This record gives sequence, C-alpha cells and structure tokens, in this order.
Amino acid sequence: GSAQDRASYKLDGSTCPPEEFCLDRARWDAILDFGVATGLRLVFGLNYHGNVAAGRWDPSAARQLLSYTARHPHGHALAAVELGNEPDLMGTSKPTPSELAAGVSTLRALLHELWAGAANDGRRPFIAGPDVAGSATFAQQFLAALNATNTTLEVLTYHGYCGGSGDPKVAANVLAPSAMDSCASRASDYRALAGAPGRTWQGEGEIAFGFCMDGVCNRWEDVLWYLDHTALVAQQGVAVFARCGLLGGYYEIIDHAGAMRPNPSYWAAILWKQTMGPVSLSAKQAPAVASLASTQSTLRSYAHCGAGNITVLLINLHPSAAAPVTVSAHVSSRPSATGGVFNGEVFTLTSTALSSGDVFLNGVERALELGHDGSLPDLSGRLASTSGKGFLMVTVPPQGVLFLRIPVSAQLGLESGEGDPTQQQGAASRKDLLSVCA
Repeated sequence: GSAQDRASYKLDGSTCPPEEFCLDRARWDAILDFGVATGLRLVFGLNYHGNVAAGRWDPSAARQLLSYTARHPHGHALAAVELGNEPDLMGTSKPTPSELAAGVSTLRALLHELWAGAANDGRRPFIAGPDVAGSATFAQQFLAALNATNTTLEVLTYHGYCGGSGDPKVAANVLAPSAMDSCASRASDYRALAGAPGRTWQGEGEIAFGFCMDGVCNRWEDVLWYLDHTALVAQQGVAVFARCGLLGGYYEIIDHAGAMRPNPSYWAAILWKQTMGPVSLSAKQAPAVASLASTQSTLRSYAHCGAGNITVLLINLHPSAAAPVTVSAHVSSRPSATGGVFNGEVFTLTSTALSSGDVFLNGVERALELGHDGSLPDLSGRLASTSGKGFLMVTVPPQGVLFLRIPVSAQLGLESGEGDPTQQQGAASRKDLLSVCA
C-alpha cells in the first residue's frame, strides 16, 4: 500500500525509530514465520519512491532486506516482490514508465544475484507489477520500456476501487448491477495487456479506497459485493484478486479491534475457498441457470470448477424477493456405482440486514463464529432438491448468497447409465470439462 514508499528496513538488529514506517528484523522474522505456519506465500511491496535520486532507483535498502531473506530458513515464504505502489498516481514526482522499467530491471538483477541457482526449486521470488491504479496507458508504456531492457515481468498487477472514495453516494449505489459491472472493463484491459493466461492479478481493491466505509465494508453488504467482484474479474481472466485487506481499515476481514472477530466477508472467503475451484467457466461450459422469479435482473450467477466439481455461485441482490432457480445439471437422483448420489450440495449464506455483522449458513439460527481455539465451525452443505427431469432446484434468499456444488461426472451424466439422446449428446460435447475441472 501507500506506506511501502515511505518504509525503511532495519535488518541489522537495530531498533526502528518510533512513529516511522519501519520494518525491523523481529517483525520480518514474524511475517516469514507466519507465511510458513499458514502455508501462505507472501508478496512484498518494496519502497521505490523513497529511494529514488535523479530518476534512478537505489537498490541499497532492498538489498539489505532481500539479502537477509535469501539466507533466512523461512525465506522461501517470499513468493514475489513488487516495486512501488501506484506509480501512475505519484503526482509531480511520479516516475516515467522508462524510469520504473529501469528500476525493475535492476531489481531482477539483484534477485538473480542473491538467489543464484535457485530458480529451479522455486525459492527465487518473482517480480509482479507495476501496481497501477489508473488507466492501462501507464502500464502499456511501462511494459514496452521493460521489453526494451530484455526484462520480463511474471505477473501484471493493477489496483481497482470501482466506487472511488468512501462517499455516501457510493454506499447507496454499491449493489446496483451497473455499478458492479463497471469493474469488468478494467479487468479486461489489463488481462489483454498481460497476454498469457494466469498473468493478471488485481493486487489490491475493495468497494472504495481510503479505508472504505464503516457499516458497509465491514458488514453483510460487503459480502454481496466481494463475492460478485471476485467472480466477475475471474470471468475476465484475472487469476488472483487480493482484496484489501486482512487487517486494517474498515475493509479488513478480521476485526482486529474486536477481539479478532471475523467480519462477514471472512466467511465469504472461506466458503469461496471451500467450494469454488480455480477455473472460471465460460457461458458455454457452465451449467445453465434459469430464474423462476421476477428478480432475474438482480440475480447474479457465475460458475467455477476444480477438484472434480463445478460450483455455481448465485447472488440475489433483490432486497425483499427470494429467487427460485433451476440449474440444468443433468443430475440423477439414484445411487451411483460408488454408492453416492448425483446431487447438488448447497451452501446458503444470509444475514439479518445489509448493516449486520452476523452471517448464517443454511438457515441455522446461530451465527457463524470461531471456536475458542480459533477453529472453524461446521461448514457442511446440504443436498439440493432434484426435479423429476434431473434438474436441481434451489432458492436464493433476498440479498443472500448460494453456492451449489455439483460433481463434474453428474454434470456430464457419465455415470448414470441412462438418459435420452439429447442429454447424451450434450454430455459428449462437454467432456472437455473432465480435463479442465479435474
């Protein structure tokens, strides 16, 4: 974030001065240990703006941090580094695209020096960037300049706060479908710039920047926006959406001032991770979704797959009307050869109001909460209803969210041993899902 371009590093064992953005050895050790303990790999934003003289980036401070990390027993927790935060918005002191490209070229040389010979075992951090927040023009010029230095960028990153600042007018428009869709064009632009699939990340984002809005970004309303945005940018080819943030501001998903109680979007993130695979499906690949209610314009639907399952995500933005939905998954209600049942598994998240901090799963009256030891509660799904023709029938509550997980084999009708010719033909034409979603 913004503070990274004011940060200093004290990895020599000295103490950081008070009231400064400073990273000392003890804190960096704890961060690397945290990455290993949780199985997460970290992306760290290096100070660019605070280490520039006459348009040239001085890598001395970064060398101190990265040299220490390369020797650290948990240094492999550092997956990637970025250079500078939102360089296109640095005002009169912002670098030219060529100056930033020269800095990234210097950084690459430093990484290869410090992690010499480590490329094949995945220990050497890669470079992501340029973390731009405006139009794609700066990024396009930066990539051209970088190419001229024979330097490659593994991941293209951009920031996006489609609602702008935390204006009350923004809060009133957060869940308007047109406002939600406005984020898609930026994602598409950067995906086109990146070229190869999987190389575009939204490295930062939420409803609004500047800590977001109390009572919106830390409440149920944010869940509806967060899940929709995550699925929306994935649909445009964005491989990673790093929401802002884990701790800090009103957009944090853990309330650090409230006994570390999860905010609503924490549960949304857990259910996404549990049910939504990494592959975003196109309209042709995804199960057909039909709304039986008059709320269709406010019903948002997406589909992902992975680990042998397809998950349909349904978000009902209507404030008062439930949305009955049928999903043409070609499921069978009779047992399979393995003893299971071709059916859908449903996870429905609801709350009592947009401004509520409570989240309920599948109608259970008690709100979700962590155990005393920090353990997760039971997050099991329930079976969906199956019509006589093999379609799944679900109902999405008003301003509610529903995940419907379906085995790929059921979607294709590969194990049922029955089915009319039309159904079999449809299955044959979509067998590529088995390889895509395995």
